[in-house]
Amino acid sequence: MFTILSDLDNSRRLSDGFIVAVKIIGDGRIRPSRYSLHDQLSPSDQQSREINTMLHLSHPNITRLLDYAVYDAEPLATLLALKFAPYGSLRDVFQAPPGEQMCKTVTEQVLEGLRYLHRFNIMHRDINPSNILVFDYDVLNFHCKIATICRPLGKVISEQQ
Repeated sequence: MFTILSDLDNSRRLSDGFIVAVKIIGDGRIRPSRYSLHDQLSPSDQQSREINTMLHLSHPNITRLLDYAVYDAEPLATLLALKFAPYGSLRDVFQAPPGEQMCKTVTEQVLEGLRYLHRFNIMHRDINPSNILVFDYDVLNFHCKIATICRPLGKVISEQQ
């Protein structure tokens, strides 16, 4: 369970005060006092399947979905609580082209994340600098993760296809 602060981008989880990033899917014009937690209201079957998949993903190069909430009145909206990326995305970090070593590091980490997703027949469909989030960024350490946002970025591919 999380509480929405005045800024919808950053929120605080009620249980421990942990800062999370909130992504809104849908209209987004919501009143924070009116939402239902995932164990109280089930979204559409497709969205429910995608969210359930995201909740079970666990990899160092995949952004973890911590929780979600569904606003249960018009306009409908789903709020996703993700681990907060203090440096933003690659688009935010790299205003100029990075050096060769940094490109190798980013590529390796993104490919490891994609390999993990593909093992579970998950196709991301929107890998770009805005969807690669940066968690550590200094001379010695660089750590990025693929943002796994529900629709339309992630798609579960059926075994039959």
